[in-house]
Amino acid sequence: MAASLDKLQALEQWFKDNRIRYDARLIELRQVGTGYGVFAKKNLEVDQGLCIIPKDAVLSVRNCAIADTLESLEIDGVLGLAVCLMYERHMGASSPWSAYLASLPDFEPLPIFWPSSDLAELKGTDLATQVQNDLVLLQADYTAHVERFIECSGLPAEAFSYEKFLAAASLVSSRAFEVDDFHGQCMVPLADLFNHRTPTRTTPGEHVHFETDADVCMFCGTNGECWCDEVSDDGSEEEEIVDGELEGEGWVSEEEENDGEEEGDRRHQRRGRGSPSPPPLYDPEDWTRDPEEDEDFGDFDPGVDILELTVVEKCPANSEVYNTYGHHPNTHLLSHYGFTSPSNPFNTVLLPLPALLSHLAPPSLAPRLAFYTRIARRIVDKLESEHNDEEDEYDAEEELMDDLDDADAAEFLDADNTNIERDLTLTATGTASAHLRAFAHLLAVDEGTFAGFCDEPERFEGYLRQLDGDGQMKKGGKGSKKRKAGKKGVDVDRVVKDALRTIAADRLAAYPTTVEEDERVLKTLGKSTDPASLRMRHILVLRIGEKRILGRVLAK
Repeated sequence: MAASLDKLQALEQWFKDNRIRYDARLIELRQVGTGYGVFAKKNLEVDQGLCIIPKDAVLSVRNCAIADTLESLEIDGVLGLAVCLMYERHMGASSPWSAYLASLPDFEPLPIFWPSSDLAELKGTDLATQVQNDLVLLQADYTAHVERFIECSGLPAEAFSYEKFLAAASLVSSRAFEVDDFHGQCMVPLADLFNHRTPTRTTPGEHVHFETDADVCMFCGTNGECWCDEVSDDGSEEEEIVDGELEGEGWVSEEEENDGEEEGDRRHQRRGRGSPSPPPLYDPEDWTRDPEEDEDFGDFDPGVDILELTVVEKCPANSEVYNTYGHHPNTHLLSHYGFTSPSNPFNTVLLPLPALLSHLAPPSLAPRLAFYTRIARRIVDKLESEHNDEEDEYDAEEELMDDLDDADAAEFLDADNTNIERDLTLTATGTASAHLRAFAHLLAVDEGTFAGFCDEPERFEGYLRQLDGDGQMKKGGKGSKKRKAGKKGVDVDRVVKDALRTIAADRLAAYPTTVEEDERVLKTLGKSTDPASLRMRHILVLRIGEKRILGRVLAK
């Protein structure tokens, strides 16, 4: 406990040294279990500003000391960030992020670290296979990229062992934020102290939301005009530069860049303009700012690009202030962050693709798989997002089906199996997701109906609009009578419903225990916080959530 408090004090001093600020009149940092959390000292009101984080304080593949090496080896994204984290940990006290790194746990207790006895308890769940797949992918990344980095960098191999790679990857998985087009995925000090809460009908998920301008120069990170506007893709200057000024009409103003762009999540209020020259990599000997230069909260130079945290939901005094990591099922929360949320309204259950194909496979499978992956999925996405663009979205696919008559189904299964399976989910209410409904009906309709979809994809969109939430034809829908014919005179709605019920029953039978047995064991765990009990609690919450979904399918 004392060591954790010492680390927290050192972290807060590091925040001050690096101009990471939070309003100490409104919030405070506290120890929560083995980690930390943020708590309200006063009632928080919507639109109050709580935190400001300069972008040069984040840790990314762009500003770590090995940035050039990573770029030359084309190691980026979350993999590159994991390598950055290993390097900065290896640097110890000489790392500019040393106090921040010291506040982090050695690793996040994700299922990839669990003993085999606990992994056996995942039998029947969606996570059981995912853990094994994750480990295979992590080993492949380490062998292909991290070992090559060790060889090229000349750094000690023991600092970049596979075990340390897994530890770093777990921290990146559970803590990284997407910052902007330049930095990409980053470790963001202070931002990662706000814990997650899953929203429900009665409880909001997040009290706060982070905002920044993500649309910066992807080459130098400048927020505004920069030299990169005048440099072509091959690095040559397209316009003459005289006395530090850009000549000609190639200069693109911020207003011109944004002209006609839709407003969305990536567009936020501008906070000043950066220098027109690319920012240099940090010098470890002269990186930390002079603490005597401290300013009032929120008083930043207009040239400093920042992340801001603002209150979006009221939070009463003495309560923990939550962020949300997204609307995720417990499978995702446990595999990426190491925890679960009881009664999670975003829980899902995957239905195995082979099981669906065994019940609904048409005579010619490959064309339907191709139609789904290349056309139908986009139609579903369009309906889900409620976009009604006037232009024809399917023109590019008009010749798609011309050469599919002799296609090999295995080709599409090999190429798109994983992507298709991700779509085949049952929701927390026990209904098929929009993608599952579309895929199941696409398999079940007769050849003539499918041919019509291929000729005019808009017909498939119209077909989907007639389905209700359970994947059945809406009463009085335009296609209700025609659909009763189905293939070979079979009721397509009934075929799809029976197939989903049968598969759900098979999934439910694959668990080693019943939902009632799991609930009894969960009660016996109480509020124990030892690691073994915590793991078992997460397993039980995961299993109970999945079983309830499957039970709702069978009860319909």
